[in-house]
Amino acid sequence: MNYVLSRLLGRSAAMLVLAIAVPSLAFADLTEEQKLLPAVANAGALAGNSSAISDDGSVAVVGAPGDEAAYVYTRVGALWTQVATLHASDNVVGDHFGAAVSISGDGTIANIAVGAPDRSTGAGAVYLFTGTGAVWAQNTNSPLVSALTSAGHLGKSVSVQGFRIAAGAPNSTAGKGANAGVAIVFDSNDLGVTYTRSTFRANGGQARVGGLFGTSVSLSGSTVVVGAPGYHTGPKLNSGNVFVFVNNGGAYTQQFSVRPGNIANNFAGSSVSVFNNTAAFGAPGNNNGQGAVYVYNRTGTTWSQTATIANPGNTAGDGFGSSVAQLGQFLIAGAPGTNSNAGAAYEFGANGSNYNLVNQLVPSDNPAGATFGFSTSVNSGRALVGAPADGAAGSAYVFKFLVPSVTKITSTSVDPGSASTGVAYTVNVNVDHDIGGSGTPTGSVHVDDGAGGSCDAALDGSGNGSCDVTSNFFGFVTLTATYAGDLTFSPSQDGRQLLVTGNHLVFNPAPPADQVQGTQFVGTVEVQNGANAVITSDNTTLVTLTVEDSCAEPNTIGPVQVVNGVATFATTGPLFYVVAPALNISAAPEAGNDTALANSQVNVVANPDILFTDGFEGCL
Repeated sequence: MNYVLSRLLGRSAAMLVLAIAVPSLAFADLTEEQKLLPAVANAGALAGNSSAISDDGSVAVVGAPGDEAAYVYTRVGALWTQVATLHASDNVVGDHFGAAVSISGDGTIANIAVGAPDRSTGAGAVYLFTGTGAVWAQNTNSPLVSALTSAGHLGKSVSVQGFRIAAGAPNSTAGKGANAGVAIVFDSNDLGVTYTRSTFRANGGQARVGGLFGTSVSLSGSTVVVGAPGYHTGPKLNSGNVFVFVNNGGAYTQQFSVRPGNIANNFAGSSVSVFNNTAAFGAPGNNNGQGAVYVYNRTGTTWSQTATIANPGNTAGDGFGSSVAQLGQFLIAGAPGTNSNAGAAYEFGANGSNYNLVNQLVPSDNPAGATFGFSTSVNSGRALVGAPADGAAGSAYVFKFLVPSVTKITSTSVDPGSASTGVAYTVNVNVDHDIGGSGTPTGSVHVDDGAGGSCDAALDGSGNGSCDVTSNFFGFVTLTATYAGDLTFSPSQDGRQLLVTGNHLVFNPAPPADQVQGTQFVGTVEVQNGANAVITSDNTTLVTLTVEDSCAEPNTIGPVQVVNGVATFATTGPLFYVVAPALNISAAPEAGNDTALANSQVNVVANPDILFTDGFEGCL
């Protein structure tokens, strides 16, 4: 696997925003590093309507749907420079390309997903760009479009992790009534060459008319969180809801539905952020528009509410929770309506199940009516905050932690190559300081493959650590290494994509090397994992046996369903009459099953105990 491409992964679209100084939490100190303005300030660009920052905090993406663009900035030291302006290859005015952006990767190589929700008369689309520095190429499979015929506005929200892209189409009817909404996940197991599309909505009666399911989306490994701020039960219109889906072997199923209360015009789910087993979502309509943020945590498959965060500004119309995101122990929420739409953002630190206010973040020039906090993102020691109404074109601001940390997955024990299901492999990590820092980070790094495999790497005196992960997901998994921070260093993360080989079929017992004339091949096939152990829990795989007879004609038997990981063929094809060498025998799973086939050969040898007539001595 290409090592550079293996770096493509990371956090999802809206992660968070952060704040200024607090003596008791030195690592939470933030200073404004730079204001990002478009190189060409087109009026009405709405730069900062969406924003995202890379895993290592060195690449910033600022969406400008009024300019049909996404601006890319890179950092050298503490200086940010606009290096590229992304446009869709088929874009037309009114598509609103840039309404949503998300980045996955780092300064070496990254993927940028951009939503264009009004493309094709509101059908919408999502575009993917891969590159580094000033060079970005649109993926040949872009645009990734909805199969829906209604104006669903796909791309109103996006979240990318590696080559997995989640996007919302909140205005889709999809057979469930006007504006019920759907979400679509585009998955690629070949580094973006081809994609599969999974379309899902809230279960059954939860897919309500006007629910606006897909207004917000967030990815974390195999978990997808989708906001539906228009959801309601009974007369409590727009109370809002959030739905959690998990990827089980390629199929997305609803795991949970979370709603803090049936409050009219709460608009819960207007923004969402999921990080490992914690989901946070904003309800900007709460309490006459003061807003609120709700936090839920997962234990097993159950989600429970652990915190309700009220608007620190305590002013109607602030829209607190319009943007929300989290990283490690931090949660940040934007309030773009604060101070007559000048805007603000608030940083909270987790203390058990409580979230304490750490700081309020306000830009140094504090432009009037800028709606600062409309979009937010944070990673590896830097925060990016959008202010789309700042001046004529909009802007975004970068803030830097006092001591930003940088987390890296330095190697794995399967570099180069691929891991196997059920076989542990070692992940090596390092945490160090960014520019202007000193000292050594303490604590541990959590490593997660996004599909149930995880471990914790304790850091040594040099900031290095390692631990073993066992992956059971087939195809490319997204390894994420997350450092939660300590009293000196900020949180940070890194990751890469790793190919995990799937199950395979094995003849057991193996076919005989020599098959006597006039006898029949008998076959038993096992489904084994990467550790060559029978998967006794498999009672669904279908296996087809193909036996080549003495005249080189294939004979197909099955399919047969495995029982406890074993497929037994009662009838196994033709009697072998003609002496012949190297006849092929193969067992294959049903189409679409991520299980490697088994191949073998037999030699048909003479049977001295049977006299064959001329009709059985040759092939026509």
